[in-house]
Formats: sequence, structure tokens, C-alpha cells
Amino acid sequence: AGKGIRFQPYISTKPKPLLKILDQSILEYNLDQLNNLVKEVILVIGYQGEKIKKLIGQNYKNLKIKYVFQKNQIGTAHAARRTLHLIKDKFLLLNGDDLYDRQDIEKCLRKFPSILLANVATPSFFGVVSCEGDLVKNIVEKPKKPKSNLVNTGLYFLDKSIFNFKIKKSPRGEYEFPDLLKKFIKEKNLFFTKTENWIPLSYPWNLLEANESLLKKAKERREGKIEEGARINGKIIVKKEVKIRSGSYLLGPIYIGEKSEIGPNCYLRGPVSIGANCRIGQAVEIKNSIIGDGTKIAHLSYV
Repeated sequence: AGKGIRFQPYISTKPKPLLKILDQSILEYNLDQLNNLVKEVILVIGYQGEKIKKLIGQNYKNLKIKYVFQKNQIGTAHAARRTLHLIKDKFLLLNGDDLYDRQDIEKCLRKFPSILLANVATPSFFGVVSCEGDLVKNIVEKPKKPKSNLVNTGLYFLDKSIFNFKIKKSPRGEYEFPDLLKKFIKEKNLFFTKTENWIPLSYPWNLLEANESLLKKAKERREGKIEEGARINGKIIVKKEVKIRSGSYLLGPIYIGEKSEIGPNCYLRGPVSIGANCRIGQAVEIKNSIIGDGTKIAHLSYV
């Protein structure tokens, strides 16, 4: 429901979960991971929430979608509690603006109650978790001197009893879900699983890391027209009605969305994603970039 202000100016025209990587939004990617694992998804919306409702609708593939509106963005625990009247008993909770992997969700569903953890290079940006054996023992939010690199990814498999605990607002004036977890683990067992596939999207440059990761997983496709004299090296995903003009050199991995036109004489160095309906002019060089739908880049540009 929040604005995701660290993603300014990109969130001025759309909510953060609708930012795209390859050919789909962050939210659609996560819904794909949940498809056929759960039957129903509740989306807590707020900032520009109508755009989310318009894109996703009441059904997404085999998922039934419900919406809860959070008028005041006063924390993750408050957001989760807004769904309480729709939750029957056990539920998954995950952030709408990080990228999760289907296999990790399946692993969490095999342990109850559980949390998904990850080792990261910058643990002081996250909630650092202490464990003993198979159990979580403590969570410390964004410590200046973290005791380990093991952090909370924000994916949980819990039941409604988590909301029985009472918490106060944090120093930043929000009701934080990890504060509920801290009270939970004092009275009950909380198991954990580890992942190497979680991609946190805290800052805009994290989208570039996600872009590179998803390009590695994507299957190569060449559906558009590649003119004689254009050279391709490495993996490329070219969608329908794409035109790659003569003299262009593409060094993958690269994704090019439908009806986009490249060149002539362009040099694209992956990892690069180019959205749908883009026009990349003559003698343009692009590397390690995400180019949004409908973008026009004038000739002799370097991105």
C-alpha cells in the first residue's frame, strides 16, 4: 500500500509493485509464483491502488483476487491486520515489491509456522535473524553491527494467532510485523527455510540486479524480424513484430518487447531489457539498462 519513496521518481506515475522487469510487473511475477499453490490472494492496496485493481482484476490465472484498502500507511503489521476478516486460518504473507521464487514458497509451505531467510552482503539494511537448530530465536531490525548475514525476507507461513499479540508503534511511527514475530517466538516455535533466490527491491538499482537474474532464467525466443547484416551473440528474447535493423550488434542477454524497433547500427550489451513499442534510433549504444514501454531514444545516444 505504501509509496515506496526510495523509488522516486519512478513511482510518480505508478505504484512500485507495477514497475516492470522483462515483460511483466513485479506483482505479476509474484502472482505467477503463487499460482496453483494457493487459491486466493488478498492484495493490500493504497497508493495508486486503482491502477493495481485495473491491471490484475478479480482473477489472475487460477487465483481469486481480493482487495483491502489501507488508507493510512502506518506499517506492515497494520497492513496485514487489515486482511484479518478475510483470513480463515493459515496464510502466507509476503511483500508485494520484492521478488520471490516458487520453490522457496513451496519449502515454506512444508513447515509450519515458518519464515524465509536469506544470506545477504548488507545485513544492516534488513532485519537480522538469530537461530538455534531449526528455530528462529530473535530478530533485530537494521542493526549497526549485525551479528550475522542471515536476514528476514518478509515471507511467512503463519496462522491468525499472530494477531493476538499487542505491539506499539516503532520509533519511526509504524506498527511493524517483525515486532509481532518477536512476541510470537517468545511463546511458540517458528521454523525457517533459507533461499538464494530472493531479490529485495529496496532501491532503483536493485531492478538491474533483478533484470539480470530473470534474463538468466528466461528461455531464448526469436519471434521478430532480424535483418541481414544484424549480428546476434548470446541469449536474446525477441517478441512479436520486433524489427532489428541491419548493422546492429546485440550481445546478450537481451529482452526486446513487442513492436519495438532497433537500429540500424545499434550496439546493445546485456543485461538489457527493452519494453514494448520502443524506438531505438540509429547508432545508439545501450548497456546494463531497463528501457520502459513506449520509450524513444534518439540516434547517437549512449545509455
